[in-house]
Amino acid sequence: MITKLTGLILIVDDTPANLDTLSRVLSDAGYEIAIATSGEKALQLLQRQSPDLILLDVRMPGIDGFETCQRIKSSPKTCDIPIVFMTSLIDINNKIKGFSCGAVDYISKPFQEQEILARVRTHIELHLLTQNLEQQVAQQTASLRIANEALEKANISKRSFLSTMSAEIRTPIDVILRLTERLQEQTYGTLNPQQVEDLEKIEHNGNHLIALISNTLKLANIESGQLKLDLDEIEIEDLCKSCLVAIRSQATKKNIKLIFNIEPNLPTISIDERHIRQVIINLLNNAIKFTSIGSVTLSVTKGMLTDSENISCIRMAIADTGIGIAPANIKQLFQPFVQITSLAGDRHEGNGLGLILAKQIVELHHGRISVSSTENVGSCFTIELPFSSIG
Repeated sequence: MITKLTGLILIVDDTPANLDTLSRVLSDAGYEIAIATSGEKALQLLQRQSPDLILLDVRMPGIDGFETCQRIKSSPKTCDIPIVFMTSLIDINNKIKGFSCGAVDYISKPFQEQEILARVRTHIELHLLTQNLEQQVAQQTASLRIANEALEKANISKRSFLSTMSAEIRTPIDVILRLTERLQEQTYGTLNPQQVEDLEKIEHNGNHLIALISNTLKLANIESGQLKLDLDEIEIEDLCKSCLVAIRSQATKKNIKLIFNIEPNLPTISIDERHIRQVIINLLNNAIKFTSIGSVTLSVTKGMLTDSENISCIRMAIADTGIGIAPANIKQLFQPFVQITSLAGDRHEGNGLGLILAKQIVELHHGRISVSSTENVGSCFTIELPFSSIG
């Protein structure tokens, strides 16, 4: 059983014998046929019909095939219809001229039925496939636009919810912390050791909850593109020294040595000082938290941004001599609300947002953050910040 083909073909030719031959061959194959005996009539017909393929003679009275092709291709309504020239002009210059006008193929005269059917079938199938693909792309684009609009509405609702809940939760926590402070000052009488210890727990957990709320809000703002960097030219040595001062008491309590190494004569760097300070202090605090004996070292050098051969950066490496991180856990480090257990199975205190915030803040500066670690030896977190964070 022969499968009938489908598609509308416009034949443009001023020779009746050619029209008869082409109409018969293509009709027998299952195609619909439209006929025009001149370029002018073809252009008029195209205002009413949109064929899937045009077979166009080159030599015709009035406007010839080349000009007819150019006019068809210049109209947004018809420019996508494939055109196949029919001609006995076989020299290369005419073929080049036809292709430059917008034709996709040639059929040589005198006609060979099998050649006609093969070329017509190929170009109609390509045209129909292209139309189908364009429709699918249009549908997917529309679906994506709708999904993006829904996502943006959801993000707006999420930010609004988080902001509202933040205010609602912060207020009672602030009241609790103020009352705790007054009790710790023994305003209402002397406290016994157990009461002092319990108040310290209340204060500690209250501050922990406020930090969790703040980090959750900041993470939501970064993910939604709401966090804007306040860039300024900063002396990196001054910034690092102030960070070390901020965490010195924690290191002293654990008898951990702080070491600071910095390459001399480093240029200033354009960063958001407040947010990068938060990143550095968070990494230093983590290093101290996971170190029982030994040291925490902050080293600052100039280098090239990872995976880039022409972007200079400041590289800050925070290394410790702590418990280290298992290879299986390293991949989880920069996931929100993930806390890594120690070798003994203990879960260290934290809200699981510090590292993901650090990563996103560094990446907002077009920088990189990475980690290397060996269990029972220590870990090293490296921050790379390009000198010009925003182009």
